[in-house]
Amino acid sequence: MRTKRFLIFALLLVMLSLLSAGIVTAQNVEISFAAWAGAAEEEGFRAIIERYQAANPNVTVNLELLPAANAVELLDVRLAAGQAPDVVRGGFRGDVVHFAQGGGVIPLTPYLEEGYTDDFLPSAMELMTYQGEVYGLPLNTDTFGLFYNRAYFEQAGITPPASMEECWTYEEFNSIAQQLRDNTDAEYGFSHLATNGKRWMALLYENGGQLLSDDLTTPMITELAGLDTIAWTQSWYTDGLVAPGNSMRGQEVPENLFANGLSAMLIHGNYVMPYLADNMDEGSWGVTYMPCGEGQGADFGGTGLAVTKDSQNPDIAADFVKFATNPENLVEFSAVTLFLPTRQSVIEADIPRANFPDEMDFFATELLPEINGQMAQIMALPNFPAINRTITDEIELAWTSGQSVEDTAQAIAEGVTAALAES
Repeated sequence: MRTKRFLIFALLLVMLSLLSAGIVTAQNVEISFAAWAGAAEEEGFRAIIERYQAANPNVTVNLELLPAANAVELLDVRLAAGQAPDVVRGGFRGDVVHFAQGGGVIPLTPYLEEGYTDDFLPSAMELMTYQGEVYGLPLNTDTFGLFYNRAYFEQAGITPPASMEECWTYEEFNSIAQQLRDNTDAEYGFSHLATNGKRWMALLYENGGQLLSDDLTTPMITELAGLDTIAWTQSWYTDGLVAPGNSMRGQEVPENLFANGLSAMLIHGNYVMPYLADNMDEGSWGVTYMPCGEGQGADFGGTGLAVTKDSQNPDIAADFVKFATNPENLVEFSAVTLFLPTRQSVIEADIPRANFPDEMDFFATELLPEINGQMAQIMALPNFPAINRTITDEIELAWTSGQSVEDTAQAIAEGVTAALAES
């Protein structure tokens, strides 16, 4: 049955590829594509470009690599000067909506057939849509899992959860982290990737809390679930469960701590697995379910592609965006980068994977569905970058400077209110 499903899916990929590739142009045209990219992502992008140029011999796509840390700021400057590239990559932190609000990217709706976006994850499309218009197409997504050191778990007599129903509560997770720290060679119970407030928000929603009211107008962070989530994550530091420098602004690299045996567990995205494979013995680590609370929440990362207002060939640029995000290319990009695809048909296709097939299926089918719809709506707000900065700054103060839980929640509420008022 799996083979039959894959053959049907493969045929569909070929048909869609033929349909989406081959825009006709009589003249030689060059378009530019700007994106930040690690080594695997660059490989994936260049493969997409090569396939597109093979299908469109008169088109040349020039890849321009940007520094990830300030890509949005650099693009803002170029958009203001009227010198932006044709196609840009935008992160699932409100980048595309930010560009759209400022008039920097053009609607793709005129280039999309009716129902074109139905196959994409709804939460991903939230982040590509502004005022009812589609401004980008989702390329990849990712989410967090709980990686663990098998030897340390055996040493401490701990068995990882085997199902979502067995996931550890927040209190159980802290207790297990303490056991691992005290009864193994690890110095810390765990390390975690917490580079911004967006990632912390997933823990809030998993705990049954909300950042904003249902109508997205009023901060809810000062409610009990918000206070409890701040207190829980603050206890990671006051109880010595994580390295002091493993924070929003800290310099510790969480995957390094895990790979070097300094932490027994690691909260990180699926894309970290090649690093673990390169720096740890085969079979020395596994991945399981995140700690769970009373709600639904999962870290929601990813990126999409959009066409800028400065493109002199918007029809070709839009065609390239459609081509890059068609099922065939999402399969290939996912295989190379170990990001998750954004089309439901690709996620459900039982595609054979050369690298980490079981783990990738686990992230796609077990963890990705835990994404909270309201969290995606908030990330799609034009003022989310300011909201994200507020959460990041205040949670960092709670973690590393002893700012009280109540003061942290109040400061976040005030910062979010101010950000909302600017829209």
